[in-house]
Amino acid sequence: VRGFGDDDAKRGVQVTQSGEVWSAKWPMPATDFTNPSTRKSVSPNFTMGELPDIKIMFEVDGKLAKQAQRSNGSRNGGGGVRGKIQLKVPSCPFEGELEFYLVISSERHGPFRHDFANNIVCGAISFGADCFEQAKTGKGPIVEVQMLLPGDSLGDGAF
Repeated sequence: VRGFGDDDAKRGVQVTQSGEVWSAKWPMPATDFTNPSTRKSVSPNFTMGELPDIKIMFEVDGKLAKQAQRSNGSRNGGGGVRGKIQLKVPSCPFEGELEFYLVISSERHGPFRHDFANNIVCGAISFGADCFEQAKTGKGPIVEVQMLLPGDSLGDGAF
């Protein structure tokens, strides 16, 4: 996984479409992992297809992060970190559940299904990832959302 430096993170979320699959990659600031007081990060708004103003909300489990830092004898920590990711879609024109995957560092989670038309925030999805080592290099992890929107079609239904 290619990490982004803090300057890249200021550029926002990179949205692409490959065939029918939409991908939004958010380079998180490395400082969110090297500063123990940072608990939550929120991406800039972005649009995927017909879904405007989406946000990725990322929260590190502060207690576990501090334990990892202490066990490695370093303020910048090391090893894995646990936390949660939420996806906010405040305006969804589609009825029913949308299917998506979430990726942090090299860990892909899902598929998840959520009805954003009835509840704009997908509940907290827990994860564990090795983000501290990457953050020590000055590059934060990349958080990615992969989604197939209604109307787009893959022959076998999987992506």
